[in-house]
Amino acid sequence: MSRRAKKKGIRIDATALSAALGVPVIAGEANSEEAKTRIGRLLTHRRRLQDQGHLPKAEQRALPNDQGESRSADEVRQQVKAIAAMAIHAPSRIPSRSDRVDKIATGPGGIPLFLIIMALTFQLTFVASAPLSQLIETGITSLGGVAGLLHLQPAWLASLVVDGIIGGIGAVLVFIPSIFLLFLLLSMLEDSGYMARAAYVMDRSMRRMGLHGKSFLPMVLGFGCNVPAVMATRTLEDRHSRLLTILLIPLMSCSARLPVYVLFAGAFFPARAGMVIFLLYILGILMALLMGILFRRTLFRRKELHLLLELPPYRLPMVKNTLITAWDRTLLFIRNAGTIILSTVLLIWFLASVPQGVAYASRHSLIGRIGILAAPLLSPLGFGFWEAAVALLFGIAAKEVIIGTFAALYGTAATGLGPALQAHFTPLSAASFLVFVLLYTPCAAALGAIRREAGAKW
Repeated sequence: MSRRAKKKGIRIDATALSAALGVPVIAGEANSEEAKTRIGRLLTHRRRLQDQGHLPKAEQRALPNDQGESRSADEVRQQVKAIAAMAIHAPSRIPSRSDRVDKIATGPGGIPLFLIIMALTFQLTFVASAPLSQLIETGITSLGGVAGLLHLQPAWLASLVVDGIIGGIGAVLVFIPSIFLLFLLLSMLEDSGYMARAAYVMDRSMRRMGLHGKSFLPMVLGFGCNVPAVMATRTLEDRHSRLLTILLIPLMSCSARLPVYVLFAGAFFPARAGMVIFLLYILGILMALLMGILFRRTLFRRKELHLLLELPPYRLPMVKNTLITAWDRTLLFIRNAGTIILSTVLLIWFLASVPQGVAYASRHSLIGRIGILAAPLLSPLGFGFWEAAVALLFGIAAKEVIIGTFAALYGTAATGLGPALQAHFTPLSAASFLVFVLLYTPCAAALGAIRREAGAKW
C-alpha cells in the first residue's frame, strides 16, 4: 500500500500519525524485509513495556467496554477523517472513474444498485444455464429409458438402478450448470472489488440488528454454502456479533437450495423464474434482518459497533481465478452428490420398496407410512401430502436430497420431474413449499458447524 500511495503522489506523515493514534507507526511495504525487522524490534520492545504494566492510551481505548470509551459510529468516522487530514497529504486531482462509480455504489443509491445487480445475477443464472440443464436432463432421461429397456434382473435391481440411482442422482446433477454459473458470477463480483462496497452500503442496515458490514461478508459466503460461512465468522472480533451472525447465516439461500428453487420456479413460474429465485434470496436477507433485530433486543443487547473496511480498487475480474473458484465450489457440490445424496437416495429407495408385496413408493410402503404421519403438520401450508413430508424430512441431511427424494419416489428417470410435481402442487402451494425450504431446519452439516463454532447451547 505504501508503494501504491507513492505512485499516486500521496505522502503519509508517520510521525504525525503516530502522535495522533498513540502508537508507533511504521511506513513501508508489509512484505519487505526491512519492515519485518522493524516490526519485530518494536514488538519485542512493547512486550517489555507490557510486562512492566505500562499501557499507552491507544491500548487503553482498546480494552473491554467497561474500561474504554463509548462513541457513536459518526464520532469515530469524524475522528478518522480528522486524523487522515492531518497525517495524509495528497495532491489535488480530478476524480477518477473509480471515484465516480463509488459515489453511486457507496452512496444513497448503493442498496438499490446492489438489489439490481443481484436480480440480474439470478436472472442470468436461470436463463443462461437453462439450455445446458435441458441437455443434461435429456441425457439422464435417455439413460433411464435405456436402463429400463435392458430388463435388468431381478426386478429389485432394475428398480434400484432406474428409480434410485439414475432418478435420484440424475435429478440433482441437472442443476450443475445453474450452480456453476451462479458461483462464477459471484466470484466475478468478489474479484472486481464490488462485494466490499456491498458490505459497506449494508453497514447501516446491519447495525440496526447489532452487527456491522463485516458480518455481511460471511453471510454472502452463505450463498455458496452455510458451513464455510459459519466458519468464516472467526474473523469477527466481537463474540456477540459472531454468535448473532452464526444464527442468521442459515437464512442465506445456499447452493444446495438452488436446485429446488430452479426446479419449482421453472415448473410453475417459467416466465418469471429468475425473479422468483431472486425474491427468495431477498426474502432470506429480510428475514435475517428481522431476526437480527429481535435477537438484538432480547439475547444480544450490545452497544453500537463500528466498521473499518478497506475498499480495494476496482479491477476487471481475472478469468482464470474466477473460473477456478467457481469450479472448486461446484466440484464440492458434485462430491456431495456422490456421497450424501447417493447414500440418502439409496435409503429412500429401500424404504420405498419394503415391505415385500407392496407397490414401490406407495402410501403402504414403509416410507409412505412415515410420510403419512408427518403430512398433517404440513396441510395448513398447502402441501400436506406424504411425498412432500418425506422430501423435507430427508432434506435435513442435505437440501439437494429434496430433489433426489421426489425423483426416487416418483420414478421420473425416464420422464422428467417437472410434470410429476405439477400433478401434486399448484402454483400457490409450490410458492409456499419454496418459502418453507428457505426457512426450515439447516442441513446436518450446517448444524454441526454451528455446534462446533457456537456451542451446543445455540
